[in-house]
Amino acid sequence: MTALISDMIGALVSGGFGTAKNTDIYEDNIMPMPLAQLMVKLTGGRPPITTVDSQTAMSGIQVYVVDSLHDTARDKAEAIRVYFSMKKNTSRQAIWAARSDPIYLGQLDDGRHKFVVEFQVFG
Repeated sequence: MTALISDMIGALVSGGFGTAKNTDIYEDNIMPMPLAQLMVKLTGGRPPITTVDSQTAMSGIQVYVVDSLHDTARDKAEAIRVYFSMKKNTSRQAIWAARSDPIYLGQLDDGRHKFVVEFQVFG
C-alpha cells in the first residue's frame, strides 16, 4: 500500500466514514461484502510542480462509495467530498475535491450502487 492510500484510509476512519482497512475500507478493489464499503485508489493526478531544485507531487486519489441504497451511497459520497474539500494536514500538505460533485458509476452486478469522489492532493 502506498503512503498516500494509507494516509487517506486513516483520514476516512478519523472522519467517521469507515472503521478500518479491510473491514469496510479497501485498497484498489471492491469486495463482495460488506454491502456498504469504501474503496481507495490512486489516479494520475496533475504533473508535478517543478522548480530549479525540487519537485512537488500533485497526485490524484479516488474514494469509491458502494451501498445497496442509492441515496445512502450518494449522501455518503457527498459528505466525503465536503469533508475533504480544501482540507489541510490530512493527506500530504493539502487535499481538495477535483470535481464539484460525486460521480455516479451505476450499479454493480449484485445491485449495489457505486459513486466516486475524486481528489487532487498537493505535496
